[in-house]
Amino acid sequence: MRKKVDDTDGNANGGFDFDSVVIGGGSAGLTASGICANFGAKTMMIERYRLGGDCTWTGCVPSKILLKAGKVAQQIREAGKYGLIDGEPGIDFKKVIEHVHKIRDEVYEDADRPEIYEEMGIEVVEGDASFIDAQTIEIKFKDGEVRKVTSRFFFIAAGGSAFVPPIDGIDSVNYLTNDDLFDIEKLPEELVIIGGGPIGTEMSQAFSNLGSKVTVIDMAESIMVNDDPELTEILFKELKKQGIHYELGASVISVSEADNKVNVH
Repeated sequence: MRKKVDDTDGNANGGFDFDSVVIGGGSAGLTASGICANFGAKTMMIERYRLGGDCTWTGCVPSKILLKAGKVAQQIREAGKYGLIDGEPGIDFKKVIEHVHKIRDEVYEDADRPEIYEEMGIEVVEGDASFIDAQTIEIKFKDGEVRKVTSRFFFIAAGGSAFVPPIDGIDSVNYLTNDDLFDIEKLPEELVIIGGGPIGTEMSQAFSNLGSKVTVIDMAESIMVNDDPELTEILFKELKKQGIHYELGASVISVSEADNKVNVH
């Protein structure tokens, strides 16, 4: 979202610190900052964590790496299709996750690190931004310091975070979201995924192919309800053939933990 300051304002003739301030250093923020700089705008980009955002660290990149590992494992099981010998793959899940981290770091170094954008003339700042008024933001740094910045344009690309549904008992169990899923080192023997959307579907296939017993629960009567029904039905049948169990049209009432296992009701 872009916040434009009226050109009739008294500061619009050059009284601002920046032409453009981009809040958020994920995919959208990196793109917006780069475009602004390429057009000659004096630009600042603010990110509270690490540049790259969800896509690099907890979304697109790690999920596709995990899917690829699962695909290779499944191809080994089905090697007979190609005249080879079928076999059960030996999976060292800790090494799989180490590979995920390695590729994430490579993507960051190649495309997301601050120096790339600083060379474009962008000031990259690590901190939390909040608006004081339509023309001014306040940046809070980890050391407690505060900086006020004015800008003619603001681009809000702050992203989002994983939604944890308000299920009874959820705070008392050890659950995962995409924020920490790619940091576990032990492959779950069983995995219950609440939600059959794109992320739930990707992770169900990846973990099933890597050897977990996976169950997907969704309130809807089908998976990926925002996508083409004919295509999602083909995918649904294929995923069931790969061993994923589905409970569709079902709601999770509560969860509890006993004997190091989470029980879903």
